[in-house]
Amino acid sequence: MEKLFAKVGYGGLGKAFYRFFYTHMGFLVFTSLHGTFMNTLLMRVTGDTESAMKFNIIVALITGPILGVAAGLAKRTSIAYPMRVGVVMYLCMYAVFFLMFDRVDAAMPVLAIFSGLGAGFYWYAFNMGVGCYLNDENRDKGFALIGIGAEVIALAVPFISGSVISSFEGLTGYLVVFGLGLVVAAVTVFLSLRVVPLNLYDRKTHYREALRAVFRDPGMPGLYASTLVKGIRMGTLMFFLNLLIYEAAESEFVVGFSGTLSAVLGIFASVVYGRLITRKNRFKSMYIATTVLAAGAFALLIPGAVPVVLFAMLNTFFSGFLINPTGGIFHAAIELPEYTEWQGEFNGIRETALSIGKALGIVFTMYFADLLSPAIAILILTLSQYPMILLQIPIQRVLDRHAAEAGKNR
Repeated sequence: MEKLFAKVGYGGLGKAFYRFFYTHMGFLVFTSLHGTFMNTLLMRVTGDTESAMKFNIIVALITGPILGVAAGLAKRTSIAYPMRVGVVMYLCMYAVFFLMFDRVDAAMPVLAIFSGLGAGFYWYAFNMGVGCYLNDENRDKGFALIGIGAEVIALAVPFISGSVISSFEGLTGYLVVFGLGLVVAAVTVFLSLRVVPLNLYDRKTHYREALRAVFRDPGMPGLYASTLVKGIRMGTLMFFLNLLIYEAAESEFVVGFSGTLSAVLGIFASVVYGRLITRKNRFKSMYIATTVLAAGAFALLIPGAVPVVLFAMLNTFFSGFLINPTGGIFHAAIELPEYTEWQGEFNGIRETALSIGKALGIVFTMYFADLLSPAIAILILTLSQYPMILLQIPIQRVLDRHAAEAGKNR
């Protein structure tokens, strides 16, 4: 596979990264199998969106606090262990799902708790992996490869899942799709055993020192405030557009087909991102993406499923240009010499801020989508990304100053 990556311009990222990449692709496959349709299942069983919204709020609130536990585990072992624990938590979620399928609405809080635990452990390991297996010179290329893989999965998995669910009567199709997810999750545990076990700097956590830096050091308060604001939109649009499509079309097949169309554009977007975006034009990328997405939100004022599908495609194409640069800036910041030993803690605090933002975004959407209309709610969430971009300017100035000083010392 590494030779194929080299032929298409994604070589030279290192064997350690590629093993990490394969595990992440397995994770994305099984979470895609159940992720999209957990929300439609809850909506189908209960007849409204409230249960699905509450499910996602619980996931977001559980994910944040568990990051501290994940950091402690990574410190005492390696970043590969939280990754495995995260996948095992999802296996527990599948177990509860099958045991309580006849009462899945009552099991919703337990399913959400295990999903939140799995997400907390896994995404902590993922963010540490992106920092450890890549550097600032090749990180945008690595993000692009991950994005392409994610979009290929998004191209196939939701369409297959939606087709399978729609081909069975009642809820049988959900059992089949979640069963496939269980199998892929088990395979992902095996793949995670091959991830290179990078050990962190020491066995103690230093959240006190890291938090002091977050609130006091130049650029850091804005960096973390921007992460919270990013989560407000990111957490909602991960699932809310699919709920709107399902509400308009009342068909899992249409939801899956929409995901396929969006993924086609997403693959192209990831290729373009990898070729065009570098650390020098990250801010331009974010400004353009936010402007286009804000303008596109007006399409949601038109009734029917088609405008929602079209906006979902637009969102998939431009979201990478909005989100990926923030990851590059963040990892460049925590790789500064004064922060090297606290990277795990910084990642944990970041994911906590992101989780709080996601919960706030879902609560906002839950209570204001009906009051304002979904289109206006999404427009407000998208416009909030302008402050998110501006909040990162101070840390970018710090990075530019360090780069200038490093250039003088050469």
